Amino acid sequence: MRGISSTASSDVNRWLWRPRPLAAPRARLLCIPYAGGSATSFRTWPTRLPPDVEVLCVQLPGRGMRMGESLIRRLDEVVGVLGPLVRDLPGAGQTPLVMFGHSMGAILSFALCRWLRAEGAPLPARLIVSGHRAPHIVDPEPPKHLLDDPALIARLRHYGGTPEEILREPELVELMLPILRADFELLATHPHVPAPPLDLPMLALGGADDPNALPPAIEAWREHAGGEFAFQIFPGSHFFLHSDEAAVLSVISRELSKVSVPSA
Repeated sequence: MRGISSTASSDVNRWLWRPRPLAAPRARLLCIPYAGGSATSFRTWPTRLPPDVEVLCVQLPGRGMRMGESLIRRLDEVVGVLGPLVRDLPGAGQTPLVMFGHSMGAILSFALCRWLRAEGAPLPARLIVSGHRAPHIVDPEPPKHLLDDPALIARLRHYGGTPEEILREPELVELMLPILRADFELLATHPHVPAPPLDLPMLALGGADDPNALPPAIEAWREHAGGEFAFQIFPGSHFFLHSDEAAVLSVISRELSKVSVPSA
């Protein structure tokens, strides 16, 4: 196991929130949030998943516990920090890791797996991508980070994940929009580069009524899976992971039950 310096340990604590630390987890679930989301987007998950699974929630700069830090607008910069932290987690290679990302988090998790492969590091035991069309499918919408404020707010209403009482509160909108613009820019400025499929099992999740990731675009993740592939569509729109949380967590628990400690 790699040693972790005090600096690296500080980075782990800033970037990876452990809501329920475990001394010897059977498996870990790394959760990467959607645009505008934070580590607390997954705050209810640890108590609803198997008790021997440690949940790690990615906390990006500029929000939540890192509100005072500069926002990041380039995906490669995020992956360049997260990659080594995930690669060097205590027990990496012995404790199975399942990676989950929703929307922006799906693209980040996919890029992170590619980074690990390029480094010759172990890949996750399973990758679960959620709420985003396959990366080779071009976004049919204009770049969202270039929209003016009213148009961007209209897009948020269209996605349905932001409570109306927040969208009607100018001070909250003023805090929220720069984070969303940075995240949307991160996605818009990261072109897909063709590469061999990832040699791991992959599960793709989608919402039946998600306007920007319809079921065929979810199934298209199959192209990037070198191991077994499955996809599942839930009722609801883009934020089905919240509106149908119990069913989503049941599926994730099933995936976690499939992983085991690698043989020596």
